[in-house]
Amino acid sequence: MAHYNFIILGFFYVIGLFSTAIFGFPSFETSLNKWLIIISIILTFNIISALTIPRYWRLIPRGKIWLLGGIIAILAVIYFQFRVPHLEINDISQILIKDNISSEIVTIKGKILDQPQLNQKNKIKFILAVNQVKKEQEKEFQNVSGKTYVTLPLLQGNGLYIGKKIEITGILYLPKTSSNPGAFDFQYYLAQKGVFSGISGKNSIINLKEKEPIFALYKLRKRIVQAQLKALESPLGQLVSSVVLGRSAVDLPYQIRDLFINSGLAHVLAASGFHVALLLGVILKLTKRFSSNNQLIIGVITLIFYISLTGLQASVCRAALMGGASLLGLVNERKVKPLGSLFLSGILLLIINPLWLWDLGFQLSFLATLGLILSASKIEKKLDFIFPVIASPLAICLSATLWVFPLIIYTFKTFPIYSIVVNLIADPFIIIISLGGMLSAFLALFFPSIGTLIAQLLYYPTDFLIKIIQFFNALPYSNFALGQIPLILMLIIYFIYTLTYLNQWLKQRLSISILLTLTLIIVPILSKNNTLIQVTIFDTNQPNIMIQNKGDNLLITQENYDDLAYTILPFLDSQGVNNINNLIKLDQTTSLINNYLAINQEIKLTKNQNITSKAINLNFSHNKMLQLNINNQNWLFLFNLDQNFTINNPSEVLIWWGNNINLELIKKIKPKIAIAVANQINKNIEKYLINNQIKLYLTQEDGAIQWQEKTGFQSTLN
Repeated sequence: MAHYNFIILGFFYVIGLFSTAIFGFPSFETSLNKWLIIISIILTFNIISALTIPRYWRLIPRGKIWLLGGIIAILAVIYFQFRVPHLEINDISQILIKDNISSEIVTIKGKILDQPQLNQKNKIKFILAVNQVKKEQEKEFQNVSGKTYVTLPLLQGNGLYIGKKIEITGILYLPKTSSNPGAFDFQYYLAQKGVFSGISGKNSIINLKEKEPIFALYKLRKRIVQAQLKALESPLGQLVSSVVLGRSAVDLPYQIRDLFINSGLAHVLAASGFHVALLLGVILKLTKRFSSNNQLIIGVITLIFYISLTGLQASVCRAALMGGASLLGLVNERKVKPLGSLFLSGILLLIINPLWLWDLGFQLSFLATLGLILSASKIEKKLDFIFPVIASPLAICLSATLWVFPLIIYTFKTFPIYSIVVNLIADPFIIIISLGGMLSAFLALFFPSIGTLIAQLLYYPTDFLIKIIQFFNALPYSNFALGQIPLILMLIIYFIYTLTYLNQWLKQRLSISILLTLTLIIVPILSKNNTLIQVTIFDTNQPNIMIQNKGDNLLITQENYDDLAYTILPFLDSQGVNNINNLIKLDQTTSLINNYLAINQEIKLTKNQNITSKAINLNFSHNKMLQLNINNQNWLFLFNLDQNFTINNPSEVLIWWGNNINLELIKKIKPKIAIAVANQINKNIEKYLINNQIKLYLTQEDGAIQWQEKTGFQSTLN
């Protein structure tokens, strides 16, 4: 009975943590209304569970245990909020917040908290625990607290390591939230780590008298990476190290990282259950002549060392706990129940750090393992018409993919179409690289030259693995954009999965659940794409406009790599757009958009300048002026304000790039809506627009501007 009590209490603890989704994570404002909603949800769920579950599960206890479960759920919410990082009064970001400014030149002192790595712009990045700061005009340092995100020029990164004390001069700034729909939210990303400011460093001063510690885990990681890099060079060396230690512990080039993520092989670069299972398998094989107690001791020591070496990642800790449970069962000659082991490891980890509930690595690792436990054997039976040597790995791929599929499309808005095929072909190479990499890493700790020699044997398997992934990534629709699905839809899909496992009738008809899941995802996407009429003016320095018209898509762009990579492509993914029917390049001097967008999108270029796209009529002239008629309204886009324009007709909507537009020109156009893609406009023009009741949008303040027929104009930030 105590066993079931633990299940109920653990279940309610997780329910309590899940209910914090109402607050959002990280959450800084927890209003009384939100608290009341959470308590109401928990109590309602508690009463329904107490009345219904015991009827269908007779072994489940009744009575006070359910009341205790509700109390634990509420305590879990309080505990979660206690662990959420909050902005302290003495945080370094308060320097900017108090003065109501976005940036300032300062000099800071602090200690490096994580491994310095390269970012996508080839600069050194790391998190710094700050203890002192001095403004440019001040002579003395003042004491502060908190963490800041640091970027330094590449040459300034020499001699940096975890725990190093450093002095940096640069521009302190407040991270910005995403001002374009679907784009990466840098402010939110840092806030999850308890970081509320950043500094773009110009130079750094390292205390040369400070001695580097003789023993540190980062030095062991560095020893392994250097040995494998020496053998295989970049990027093959970093790839092997990432397979062994996880990409969080290795400075893996972004091109290789994205290659694996886009092909559905991200798990290969995240040390998790696969790596722990391989490691334990080798340990048990090597120690088969030892007693069970000795096997347990060696196995536990190996697991502790491995999770420490990888940087205590949530997915590795979960796998290590389950591996430890299996070892314990081996010693006691008892069969460990995988589902119970997974549940127990998950609860323990969430007690240690409840914030891991919203860690994507933890979520994917947990769901993939759950899929293997619940579905792998059943799917393998359905594949009895295939050779066992193929059926078993295929069942593993399908079961893991099936259970992570809803979370992947909810998070990334895309799905790698060929992921199952890639996984089947790549699996033998991944196993060889993993085993060889682990052997090389172990030997490199004691004999770097021997570790390098072993790593050299992995050249052809690693090189061939990259070529396989590159081939599939180059295929059409390799990373199919599905668009943003609602959170409630993702939860409904997982409810269907759970119901399928519990219900005997559905369990025997797995195809029904899969078909229902696909229908719930595909039908809303097709409906949206075939009915949506939307215009998006992006908050970018260069002109970028997206017009969606019932499946017909027009992109107008000034070809800029950063805009395409960080704004346009994420937007297309979030909208479920896989085809751009019409494309206008305002700058014909480069072919960047052909080379870059073609990676994920099928593009059909139009040769003429007059494009008719259903209800949208487009006329583009050489003087950088664009006129459209949308929903019986005239729209005017002005791309170059330095040129003279001849305005034939007034326009209800006026959009311009830059802040030096002429007031007389606005009076001729007579707009009802004015959109300035700029940080500010002339005060006289702003006053004229306000006095004439002309709605004004500034993208620097309002973010990207979107128009739809039903909702009208809306901004991303306000």
